[in-house]
Amino acid sequence: MAAPTRRRTESVPPPRAVVTAPTLATPPPATPPRRRGMSLRIVVPLVATVLLSGALIGSGFISERSSRRMLRRELETRLLVEARGLALTSSTALIDRFPELVLQPIVQDLLDGRDDLAFAAVLDHQGVVRGHPDSRRIGQGWKVPAGLHPIVGSVPLKDREQLLGDPRELIAVAPVRHASGQYLGTAIVVMRRGYLDAALEDARRRMLLLFAGVLAAAATLTVLLMSRMLHPIKALRDGLERIGRGELGTRIAVAGRGEISLLADTVNAMSESLREAQRETIERERLASELSLARRMQASLLPSTGREAGPFVLRGAHRAAAEVGGDYYDIVPMPDGRIALAMADVAGKGLAGCLHMSMLSALLHALRAAYDSPSRLLQTLEANLLRSLPRSSFVTMFFGVLDPATGRVVHASAGHLPTLVWRAASKSVEWHRSRAVPLGALRNGALAKMLTDESLTLGPGDLLLQLTDGFNEAVDAREEQFGLERVEAVVRSSASRGPDGVLAALLLAVDRWSPAGAPADDQTALVVWHSGASTPSTSAPPLKLVTTSPRATAPRAPLPDAREPALELLARAERDGSHLALGTPLAELDALRAWLARDVRLTGIDPERTRLIESAVYEACANIMEHGYAGRPAGRLDVYWLPSGNAEHVTKCCFVLRDDGDAFDPNTHAGADLGEPTVRRRGRGLGLEMIRRIVQKLEYHARTRAGNLTLLYFDPAAPIRRATEGTT
Repeated sequence: MAAPTRRRTESVPPPRAVVTAPTLATPPPATPPRRRGMSLRIVVPLVATVLLSGALIGSGFISERSSRRMLRRELETRLLVEARGLALTSSTALIDRFPELVLQPIVQDLLDGRDDLAFAAVLDHQGVVRGHPDSRRIGQGWKVPAGLHPIVGSVPLKDREQLLGDPRELIAVAPVRHASGQYLGTAIVVMRRGYLDAALEDARRRMLLLFAGVLAAAATLTVLLMSRMLHPIKALRDGLERIGRGELGTRIAVAGRGEISLLADTVNAMSESLREAQRETIERERLASELSLARRMQASLLPSTGREAGPFVLRGAHRAAAEVGGDYYDIVPMPDGRIALAMADVAGKGLAGCLHMSMLSALLHALRAAYDSPSRLLQTLEANLLRSLPRSSFVTMFFGVLDPATGRVVHASAGHLPTLVWRAASKSVEWHRSRAVPLGALRNGALAKMLTDESLTLGPGDLLLQLTDGFNEAVDAREEQFGLERVEAVVRSSASRGPDGVLAALLLAVDRWSPAGAPADDQTALVVWHSGASTPSTSAPPLKLVTTSPRATAPRAPLPDAREPALELLARAERDGSHLALGTPLAELDALRAWLARDVRLTGIDPERTRLIESAVYEACANIMEHGYAGRPAGRLDVYWLPSGNAEHVTKCCFVLRDDGDAFDPNTHAGADLGEPTVRRRGRGLGLEMIRRIVQKLEYHARTRAGNLTLLYFDPAAPIRRATEGTT
């Protein structure tokens, strides 16, 4: 029994407060009517504004003008000096036979760690780019962008020097001259004007110290004023402490017409609302406990893992729209070694759907071995469900039996979605549909007349997908459904990665299609995959680059077993290496740069060699995206880094690139003659040549079981081959 509450009454003048705290058993008094009063939101900001406005407006205006003028002069001078330094450094390289190999690291060094510089490049006397941080721009022409105007700086300009600018950038142009004075080219350095704004922002922060005195005076005055106006706050605090201890019947009385008295009325109303919410919370917790129990029961009815039977791999995925759902799938072994496959969708979701699904699961496990015919089993399930299934409910269901020895699947469908079958040999998709109605939809025996047993056979590499309508009926922001056509497209692009890859790609595609949040309907999928490899073709055409769409691309035969070491290296890279997954648009290469800088730690290698290695990997990925996928946005490129050595010194490393694009054999590509001026001016086709000269070994394995594999081996101790040396 709770101890009686002591009540203490104080007689004090307003605006002091009297706090009474009756026990929970005592009914609270009626809430007094809301009173109006003067708002503190007017008094306090007014005092602060008067004190601060004069100092901020006057001092800020003068300081801003002088700071901007001085900083602009300093940055213009620094930019011109940077351009002159780049021109001086580049003079020797421009007369070299291959200036690109020297100028690219120089330009990259200039930009590394410099937030103020946006761009730098070195041009030859013909205006062709010879030094650029992006190797793809080498060999291209460069013109001064339109809209720039000359700037008169504090440093006098020499012959051929320019200082240009627009609202966003400052550009310094300096000539590159030989020691004899001969004009060789041009050095260009671009600075962001945003850097100037950042510098001014830093100056503003320093100037805040000047306003400390004003702020201190304003704070002191505000504290004194608020102390007098908020004197009754102690009574309010005492009442809130009692409410915080659980005494929700506490009433707070504050005299006066200020904000504090209005706040006390709000707290009194809040405490009453909390008492009501407490009762509702207890009820919700009881319901949540029951839902949790139902969720655990449903999870126990679904397969916890996949299953493998002979050459077949079976995987499933389930995602409920509510706490519990009405979708059901199962992978059930039969006494004779066959595997029963079940997929059902109960009309509705939540607890009702979960209960019907539980009954269906119990009946299926009890009857699965009693019937050799899937259609007869579905008829028996309907007869048993009708005793408890409401007339407004029905169940769509697929049931099949897989024989792992022959690959034959005998199945029947009661109004369920069609079954998708991917044929690896022809790279085609089949849809197997049923005309039968769902279980319980028509209760006049019509199901027995409509159901028939169908049969299909899965060969090596073939894949069967069965799902519920939560996938194809998922809608985007425009209320457009995902549709079976997009399901087919996802399977076409991911079937080579097996059942786990198909399920992951399907879930990701639906998540990207639908708005953020829980799915509108339960989503369940079941995949059966024949893992055996198909027979290699003995008359495969020569490897060539194909630029047609994925559906028009000819079937690709796997390579013979002689390529197995490459697959072993891929398996080791997946297990021990660092991994980056990319899409196929060229914009994804920004993520590659970040990954190389963050995860690929080439310790013990000099910075110049590190940049060359990163450039080779960048070029290889760009070639796969541009040529292997021919601009198709739905592809995937996996990049793995596998080093050897220790954390302090990497002795060797290998990058493994895996893609599903069109095959291309680099060994059939004739090397570019970098000594030919026309080749260097054209600039195209130099990416593969650059890769060959940087790597110590380049291997390309097309159309393996895992896809196309590109292997880039690097030895930090080996020299880089020059243009006169052979390549392999």
